[in-house]
Amino acid sequence: MQQENVSKLPASFADYLKFISQTLEENSKRGGIAMKFEVAYFRPTTFSDPTRAQAEDLYARYVTGGIPTEKEYRTFQDFIFRYLVQEGGRLHLPVHIHTAIGIGDYFNLSSSNIMNLESVLRDQRYASTTFVMIHA
Repeated sequence: MQQENVSKLPASFADYLKFISQTLEENSKRGGIAMKFEVAYFRPTTFSDPTRAQAEDLYARYVTGGIPTEKEYRTFQDFIFRYLVQEGGRLHLPVHIHTAIGIGDYFNLSSSNIMNLESVLRDQRYASTTFVMIHA
């Protein structure tokens, strides 16, 4: 948000998604060639498929403050990840995903198994998205 000179979250979820899309478009115009996810360093690579309504409800609940539960946070992350993947296809930005051992002792190889991404990789909504598995 700082990169885009935004001081607070947009009031609506629709505007938040618009902000994400505009940021990706602008980065692409400035020479960005891909999206990079280091997800395996921070959480399991398994992604559920929450609805937009679920993510929108969570956004509305916490946009002005508060701390979501771990389950709520994961639901929101999963929706945003899938939104970004779809935008990657629309904008012809390959999606790079780190999927193997990294630095530090917090990395859990079983949670980062590339097979955990199968539900995303086989999803026809992302047929136009190019996926690049790094360290797979």
